[in-house]
Amino acid sequence: MFELLCFEICALAILVILLFALEFRNKISDKAGKKLVKIIIVSILAVSSNIISYIIDGKQAYIVPGYLLTGIYCILRPVAFYLYADYIVEITGYRHAVQSLGRKALHQIPIALSVLAVLFDPLTKWFYYYDETGLYFEGDYYLWLFLMPAIYGLYAINCIIKCVPLTGTVKSLSLSSSVIFTLLAILYQYFNPNTVIETLAFSLSILFIILFIDNPKDKVEKNSGLLSMDEYTRELQLAFFTNRPIDIIHVNITNFKMIEETLKYNNVSVFEKEAGEIIRSVVSNEKDEIYAFNLKSGRFRLILDNNNNDRTLNVANKLIEKFNTEVNVNDTLVFVETSIIITQCPKQINIMEDFVAYGKIEHFFEKPGTVVFTEDVINTKEYKKHISIGRRLEQGIINNKFEVAYEPMYNVATDCYDEVDTILRLRDDDFNYIEKNELLSAMERNGLASRIGRQYISDVCEFIASDDFKGTGIKKVNIRLSTAMCLQKQFAQRLYSTISSYDVDPKLICFEIDESSASDDQKTYEENVNLLHDKGFSFSLDNYGSGYTNVITLSTVPLETIRFEKSFASDWNNEKIRSIFVNTVDMVKAIGKKVIIEDVNSKEHAEILKKMGCDYLKGTIFSRPMLKDRLLAFYKELNEAK
Repeated sequence: MFELLCFEICALAILVILLFALEFRNKISDKAGKKLVKIIIVSILAVSSNIISYIIDGKQAYIVPGYLLTGIYCILRPVAFYLYADYIVEITGYRHAVQSLGRKALHQIPIALSVLAVLFDPLTKWFYYYDETGLYFEGDYYLWLFLMPAIYGLYAINCIIKCVPLTGTVKSLSLSSSVIFTLLAILYQYFNPNTVIETLAFSLSILFIILFIDNPKDKVEKNSGLLSMDEYTRELQLAFFTNRPIDIIHVNITNFKMIEETLKYNNVSVFEKEAGEIIRSVVSNEKDEIYAFNLKSGRFRLILDNNNNDRTLNVANKLIEKFNTEVNVNDTLVFVETSIIITQCPKQINIMEDFVAYGKIEHFFEKPGTVVFTEDVINTKEYKKHISIGRRLEQGIINNKFEVAYEPMYNVATDCYDEVDTILRLRDDDFNYIEKNELLSAMERNGLASRIGRQYISDVCEFIASDDFKGTGIKKVNIRLSTAMCLQKQFAQRLYSTISSYDVDPKLICFEIDESSASDDQKTYEENVNLLHDKGFSFSLDNYGSGYTNVITLSTVPLETIRFEKSFASDWNNEKIRSIFVNTVDMVKAIGKKVIIEDVNSKEHAEILKKMGCDYLKGTIFSRPMLKDRLLAFYKELNEAK
C-alpha cells in the first residue's frame, strides 16, 4: 500500500508547503498568484481524495465512499489542469485571446465530459467500478480520464509557443518543459497504473515554475505591497503584444518631494505602505480584476482590462477622494495632493508608447484633485515639445550628435580661470542646441541619462588624460552627474573603475549633483557620494535654492562648493530677495563651503558678488561654453599673456 501511495503523499506534502508559503509569506496580490493558489487548493483536494480512496480500497463497507472519492478525484484532476493552463495563459500574456464567451465555453467541455462520465459510471462501468468485495477496477474507457488533463496541457503549450516573441526563448522553453514533464508522467502512469506519479509530476512542475520562472515574491514591491515597476513594464508589453483593450490610471502625488522632505527618507517607506493600503482598499471593492503598481517617487499605476469609461472614471474619482487628504505617518500628518490621468489602449496605444519611450506623463499635467484623459495632455504645448526633444535624443544617439562643451570659471581669489565646467550638448542637423536644463530633464525622464552619461564622462576623462590638457593649467574639471546615476546601486564603483582606466587623478574632478538627487533615495545617494569622496573626488551642489535641500544636508554631505540657482540673485531691486540671498551666502560660507554664482552677465553684478565673498563666477562677461579645440586656444592666449 505504501509503495502505491508514496508518490501521492510526497505530492501532497509539496502542495501543502507551497500553499502556506504563498498565502502567509509572499502575500499574493496579483491575478496570476491568485490563480496559482486555486491550482494548489484543487490539487490538494484531488490528491487527498485519491489517497483516501486507496486506503479504503477492498473494504466492502466503503463501496459508496469509494465511488464518491474516486469521482471527486476524476473531476478535480481536469479542473486542476484547466486552472494550470489558465495560469500559463496568464503569465504568458495570452489571456486576451481567450476572453470571448465561445472560447471560455469550449475550454469547459473536457471538465463537463468528465463530470458526465463520473455521474453515469456506476451504471455503465465504462471508466472505473468497485466489485461486491469493494475492490477498485479500471474500465475499458479509463483512457478518457487521462485525456482530459492532457488536452489542457497541450493547450498550455500552444499558448506558450504563440507568445515566444514576448516571453523569450529561455522562459518559453522552461515553461514548455515543465508542462511536457507532467504530460509524460500522465502517459507513463497510464501504461504503469501501479506507479502513481502524475500528481507528483504536476506538483513538481508548479514548484519549478514558482522557483525559476514566475516567482510571486519577486513581483511585489515590499513597501507598498503593490506590484513592482518591472511588472508594470511587462504588463504593458503583454497588452501591446496581444492588442488587449486596457485602461491605465496614472496616479501621481504632485507634492511627493515635499512629503519626502517632511518625513525624511527613513519614513518614506511608511508613507508608501499607507498609499498602497489606500489603493488596495479601492481595488478590493471592485468586481473585476485591477492590477496596481508602485513606480516609486509618488507614482502609482492601475491597469483595468477592457475599455469602460464609466468604470475607470469611477475608480479614478474614488482614488482622488481617498488621496487628497491628510495621511498619518508615524504620528506625522502630511497632506497629499494627487492628480490622475487616464489612458485607453489600444485606442491610444501610440500615445502610450510615447509615454513609455519619452518619459513621465505627469510632468505635463499635474493639477491636484483632478482626473483627466490623455487628450487633455497631448494637445498641450509642453507635451509636444517634450516628445520632440525625446525623438531628437534618439536621433542624437544614433547619429553621434552629442558633444562636450567647456566653460571656464573665474576664480575671484586668484583672478584667473583655473576651473572649467563641462556641458553636455546635443546638436541637431540644423546646428541648433537644446537648452541645458531641458536636455538633462529629457534625459532623466526617458531613461537615457545613464547611457549618455557614461559616454560623456569617458570623453571628459580622455581629454583630462591628454597632453593638451596638461598645458592649460586647469586645476579642476566639473562633471555633472544625473539624478539617475546617483541613485544606481554600485554606481560609484563602476564610475571609479571607468575613470581609473584613464589614469586620471581624482583631485582633478569635481562632480556636480543636483539637490533633487539627495531627496529621491537618501541611502543610495549617500553611499555613492561617500565612496567617491573617499577616493579623492570632490562634490558641488548644483541649483541650490530650486528644491528642498536643507542646512542639515549641506553640513553632512561632503560638498566643496555650492552653486546658486540662477534666479536666486536675479532680482536685485527686491530688497527682501537681496537680503535673503546675502544671508544665505554668509551661511554657506560659515559652514566652510565655497560659493559659485552662475549667469553673471554684467560688470556691476560681478562687482557686487565679489564684495559679498563669492568664490567663483561664470557668465557671458567671462566666457561662453566652447568646444575642446577652442578651449585650448583660450588657455593658450591666457598663458601667453602672463
